[in-house]
Amino acid sequence: MSSEESRSPGNRTIGGRLRSVTERRTSRWGSILVPYLTGRLIVIGALLSARYLDSHIHPSESGVHARVSQGLLGWDAGWYQAIAAHGYGGVARQALRFFPLYPELATIAHSLTSLSAGFWLIAFSNVAMLGALFQLHAFAEKISSRQVATITIWLASVSLVALVTTMGYAEGVYLLFVATSLLSVANGKYATASLAGLLAGLTRPLGVLLAIPPAVLILQSIIGRPPKHSSSGPPSRETGQTATRSLGARSISALALCALAPVAGGLSYLAWSWWRFGDFWLPLSLQTASSRRGGLSDPISTMKNDFNLLVHGHHIGTALHMPWLILAGSIAVIAFWKLPLPFSAFGAATIAVSASSSNLDSFERYALSALPLLVVGAILLKAKESRTSIDSNQPLYAVIAIFAASTFAYSLLAFMNMYVP
Repeated sequence: MSSEESRSPGNRTIGGRLRSVTERRTSRWGSILVPYLTGRLIVIGALLSARYLDSHIHPSESGVHARVSQGLLGWDAGWYQAIAAHGYGGVARQALRFFPLYPELATIAHSLTSLSAGFWLIAFSNVAMLGALFQLHAFAEKISSRQVATITIWLASVSLVALVTTMGYAEGVYLLFVATSLLSVANGKYATASLAGLLAGLTRPLGVLLAIPPAVLILQSIIGRPPKHSSSGPPSRETGQTATRSLGARSISALALCALAPVAGGLSYLAWSWWRFGDFWLPLSLQTASSRRGGLSDPISTMKNDFNLLVHGHHIGTALHMPWLILAGSIAVIAFWKLPLPFSAFGAATIAVSASSSNLDSFERYALSALPLLVVGAILLKAKESRTSIDSNQPLYAVIAIFAASTFAYSLLAFMNMYVP
């Protein structure tokens, strides 16, 4: 081929597009790997510190040595390990509160290899979180900017979600599906969003909330108030608003399927519970038992009760959730001014459901699945930087340092059996 032919408009366009896609993906991975590895190191450092304290100081509190020995397979990870190794029929009935997709993946991988189910749980958790960050970066860049996307990744990587996505918890896999669903809705790829939503519904009970973004888009189309939009798809980076195009019957049908898929995923597991154990609601009733998350309660009453317990020196570990509840609730409100409505509504609903139980244990990992709120935090930090004339990166560095220090401290407490992750 001659040099003139190689520089023809068609070849230049195709080659340029390929290079552009490659450069974007390479840049995205570069923005992800360092924060991701930093989060893993923080958690591993906390685990090593816990083992040092256990072996040299010998804490007198009951359960500390056993919890330290469990390491990355402690707390709920131990339940997932038991399910993956023995199935629901081989473990206590309480295990039904854990949805099936994540332990089933470990069961399949274990049956195909000589590696243990526990190994695969940790592997899937960590690898899936890396994929979730890749999708989250693309999502944040789509609805805001590349700089905001980079800040979002740092917040997600060194926040408390780093603990459970390093351990053998379902959160890494679940966040991958959440980020993929949100990104697909943002790009108008509703078939992909439907699949991700279905899988999320099979992974965590909160997965059903992924029905909210497509449902909001449908409602916006029905009431006939589509905001300004660009040709890039539903969300508009320029306006920061939902950009709903004039939706035809086919698009509305695709969105309806997208909204139903997460619900179908969750209902399929509940239907299996009814078929196997004769109780449709058993997985949820086990989770809302008074000895675990407890029944429905308004967050204000829960916080007041936890504060009173803290003042009297009781349940200090539970009181550690209070500042994060206040922070998450505040950002959820701000999100309605900063993000497209489908995504701000999803974030607010996730926080509301996470905070609506009488027991706030594990609130942070539930709340941090509201990924759009991390984008809001990044937007606020970026705005703060632009108004700071002296060392414009100082606010961002301070927040990242606070997040990292908190993650180390909470991880250490979790490994020492003093905090429920």
